[in-house]
Amino acid sequence: MENIEPLVIGFGGKIGSGKTTIAQTICLEFNYKYASFGDYVRKIAINKGLDIKNRENLQKVGNLLIDGGVEKFCRNVLDSVKWNPGETLVIEGIRHKEVLHCLKDLTYKDRFIFVLITLDDDVRKKRIKNLDKEEFHKLDFLEKDRTEMEIQKDLQSCADIVVINETEPSKVITSLMGRIGKKYSGRC
Repeated sequence: MENIEPLVIGFGGKIGSGKTTIAQTICLEFNYKYASFGDYVRKIAINKGLDIKNRENLQKVGNLLIDGGVEKFCRNVLDSVKWNPGETLVIEGIRHKEVLHCLKDLTYKDRFIFVLITLDDDVRKKRIKNLDKEEFHKLDFLEKDRTEMEIQKDLQSCADIVVINETEPSKVITSLMGRIGKKYSGRC
């Protein structure tokens, strides 16, 4: 992808949609800086002595961070990876409309692209069951958390690109990066 940097590509999606895999693979393939709200929340949970394998703990910590100030939370995530203006960044785990808007304000308003990763619910649930049976059994409860509810309710309407994650990651990434290149190549 030529002539579209610097850019911030934000990812959101339901639990098990593949957003982390896609975001991390893009960073490795294109040598972009990577930030993750999930990684930051896990770091805070560890500092509080919480079990980070328990998603309920992570949801509670994430909600506390949101309630403590969206801008502070966003700045802390950006600072945790030492992101500087002028660098392309992939940021994964955007789960609130307020976070999305704040990130745009803190980075590149007109060069921030929000990608919502979707996946057929049956396929997504099967993936979760294969990875973590305990989480699968709690999934209905976990998805009633206010954060999970916002993903489909509020964030879908904010997406610049919606990706249906039905094929292998390399094909999804090739298609996505082509779409990003077309969208931004004339605005650089």
